[in-house]
Amino acid sequence: MAFPRDSEQIVAVNRHNPLMDNILVDNNIAKPLLEALDTSIPELRMVAGAHNFITAHTGEGPAITFFLPHRYMMNGADSVTLARHLSDGTFTILFYRGSKMVDSIRHCRRDDLLKAWDEHTACAIQLPILIRDFHPGRIVATQGARAEFSSFEIRQAINRHLGCDWGDTCDSDRKLNREALKDGNRIMSSFSFNGRKLWVITEAVGENGKREATTVLLPEEY
Repeated sequence: MAFPRDSEQIVAVNRHNPLMDNILVDNNIAKPLLEALDTSIPELRMVAGAHNFITAHTGEGPAITFFLPHRYMMNGADSVTLARHLSDGTFTILFYRGSKMVDSIRHCRRDDLLKAWDEHTACAIQLPILIRDFHPGRIVATQGARAEFSSFEIRQAINRHLGCDWGDTCDSDRKLNREALKDGNRIMSSFSFNGRKLWVITEAVGENGKREATTVLLPEEY
């Protein structure tokens, strides 16, 4: 089974972003798929390192293709098509290098996707389906963090933070983070890259019952 790619693009919307090329997305296609995965285009960009997106209607259901650096992927893929099967709610992931399919994960349940992704790619980029114990809200990085750290290092920090790996935090802060998963307080991680510190902070749950944002920043920007 091969899902349609560029030829099935419905609507193209160009948006300027210094971290990304053109985004080619039909929101009518993307929204139900992203909602089913509890993720978003900004999260795909930050966590997967993708720089372009294309959405498609398929005979099975909605699909989104994202493009990313093949040097980070063990299977050599430079684009990944993620599709949802409306018939049974499972997902299929197809890995391409150019126009050639090099790997696939088929009819996988949502809860098994992260493990399947790791087994197929063994790469530092996390699956852009954020199976997590807390919702990060909007993910942003400060100007200082972007200037001091590479986008790859920032994505690694976000991946670890969302996976409840709090990095270099002390035992008392780790305990507070574990409690925050239940009581909704602020969650904070600290990571070191070549002796430099990078913090990731997810805001406390607000009156609306949601965490509004996760920010990647330098300690001095706090």
